[in-house]
Amino acid sequence: NTVHAIMAGIEAMKELSMQVRGSMEELSRFNLANSQAIEEISSNSMEMSRQVGDNAKVSQMLCDMARSQKVVLSQFTI
Repeated sequence: NTVHAIMAGIEAMKELSMQVRGSMEELSRFNLANSQAIEEISSNSMEMSRQVGDNAKVSQMLCDMARSQKVVLSQFTI
């Protein structure tokens, strides 16, 4: 009877160990997916930041052009 109880306990521990292993594998896959998503978000954020910088440069050039045109136009008198 004691041997059966020990065997049942070992079997229960084995099942629990398998469940823990499955959970750890699932957690590992989940962490990998999260890491990949974070990498993609980071990459996209950096690209957006570069685009904002480019847009700021273009805006500055347009402002400079407008000022230059204003100066040129102010030289003409009607």
